[in-house]
Amino acid sequence: MHGDTYAMWEQLQENGEVSYREDPEHNLGVGARADHLAFADFCGFHGNVLDVGVGPQKEPTHLQRARDKSAFFVGIDPLAGEQPRNFAFVRGLAEHLPFRDGVFDQVLFVTSLDHMLDPVGALREARRVTKPEGRVFLWMGEKNPARPSPPAAPPGTRRSKRRRGRTTFSTTSG
Repeated sequence: MHGDTYAMWEQLQENGEVSYREDPEHNLGVGARADHLAFADFCGFHGNVLDVGVGPQKEPTHLQRARDKSAFFVGIDPLAGEQPRNFAFVRGLAEHLPFRDGVFDQVLFVTSLDHMLDPVGALREARRVTKPEGRVFLWMGEKNPARPSPPAAPPGTRRSKRRRGRTTFSTTSG
């Protein structure tokens, strides 16, 4: 990353850390979260599963729900977070996934795509690492309207008002 892009990424990471620390129940998949359990049921985890933007927690609620105990989970996130994790973890960026082509049966974006600098690039990378018969699962979650505001907008951006949205689950073929 260069100059302004790195400054923007750094500010986004700082904003994320504030949200995770100040309002974890609405920004992390921790505890008995019905929405995360519903997402896990929707996905029916199996095979090699990559969670892109997994977050800093030791184990997200949705990963605890795997019915197929042979499912192998890998998480990637730029934040090191709690270590050790209860799953394989790689520190890295969604826009530059450090995996071979076609290695995952399922790739997840669990309320994380809006955290990426280049969401389209992240989705391209997800497709690249997904097996031809695999699936990419995208969950755009609802934010808590009473959540704390980040301390600053990243350089080169301006704040916009968020509309109250619904939690939706969608899937695309790899």
